[in-house]
Amino acid sequence: MDEVKAFFIQWKWSDEEKMTMLREFFLKYVSEGTRYLIGKEKVDDGHHETQGEHIHFCVEWDSKTYHRFAVAVKQKFNLRGKPAAGFPAQMRAVVKLRNYE
Repeated sequence: MDEVKAFFIQWKWSDEEKMTMLREFFLKYVSEGTRYLIGKEKVDDGHHETQGEHIHFCVEWDSKTYHRFAVAVKQKFNLRGKPAAGFPAQMRAVVKLRNYE
């Protein structure tokens, strides 16, 4: 059963070429009829490697599809899934959503 999977990826979204690469990769994992929402955010106090830029995703996926995507996107784009050597994770699930609306 599909459920909403929420996660973020630290990504330089102001770089159109990089955004196109990520968008095309993401869409390989989206079936017809899958609902999703993607939002860009920039913060002043985090995501220093991308000057605060990161992307939030909410996707109706089953756990297997989410896991396949997460492993593949981290591998393809060399993203950290866990903090390492003083650097934060570059992709991580959002465990608690404040508001679905």
